[in-house]
Amino acid sequence: MRTFVELLLLVGVMAPQVGAQNLILDRGLSRSNELLDLPKVAHGFLADDFEVGKPGEDWVIDRIRLWAATDPGPAVPHAVGEVVEKISLYGGIAPDISSSNGRPSVDCDCHNLPVLKTAGLGQGNSLADNPDVVVLPADSERTGVWVIDFQNMRWSVPGGIPIQFGVLGKIHSGADVDRSWHIVAYPAERVHHLRVFSTAGKFQNEVQDDNSARMNIQVWGHLLAQVAIHRQGERLLVVLRGGTSLNASEVDVSSLRFGPKQAMPGNIGIKIVDHDEKRNLVMSIRALDSGIQSNTVNACLSGKRIDGVEFEGCDLVSH
Repeated sequence: MRTFVELLLLVGVMAPQVGAQNLILDRGLSRSNELLDLPKVAHGFLADDFEVGKPGEDWVIDRIRLWAATDPGPAVPHAVGEVVEKISLYGGIAPDISSSNGRPSVDCDCHNLPVLKTAGLGQGNSLADNPDVVVLPADSERTGVWVIDFQNMRWSVPGGIPIQFGVLGKIHSGADVDRSWHIVAYPAERVHHLRVFSTAGKFQNEVQDDNSARMNIQVWGHLLAQVAIHRQGERLLVVLRGGTSLNASEVDVSSLRFGPKQAMPGNIGIKIVDHDEKRNLVMSIRALDSGIQSNTVNACLSGKRIDGVEFEGCDLVSH
């Protein structure tokens, strides 16, 4: 049997390249993790929230990793598919709860969570029919616990704002009616209540009990940058716009790559825009070197901040 580390490396190989190695939130399962016995939700799912970045920033979530525990019942299942036939990841901006009864201040459909990824599981195994969803045993020492990777998310979220997430597991029609599963959580350091959503993703109420909990989650992602591309004969002028989320002086210029061939731009300099005094990073590159063809519709510039945070921005290519 593979070790815990080997399994995580296997999942990592399957992940997308952009942002795949940029872990921006780590509430992962640890050896000391106390697995909480969360309340069961008959017709819905439990949800938690997380924040990435700072206010004013725009982020793209590339991958989300969660852990699920199956109720062993008479025996520990060998695969998630013995209990669950379909898993769905929901997500959106967390509803504002300010009333005493634990409901949003304004009860409307804007608080609903849409489905971001979904996959069916084969009965008796953990093979998903969606390649963007990977389910593997989490650890040989934790029977009945599974790591779930939701890949190729391309989920844009604002920085510094609570983002709600939850997973609905549809119990297999052939499974024991008493079998269930839940996303693994740990005791919260401060009072924090999970929330209940219906199968339609509609907020129901907060879980009001003495067991404050946070769900284990890891998030990979990258900053969304603003890029403008201008053609100048055989060359392309690429402008990385400065702003709240990305300052030109914070960019590691050696990390910049542009176009299908991931070419390194040249003639890199900072230009101050008079009307807003923002510092833009301006660079140029031959279209041929970047891999842009006559039928190329758009192209992207990627790179890293000096602190290692990855970013990417795209724009249309004029011909």
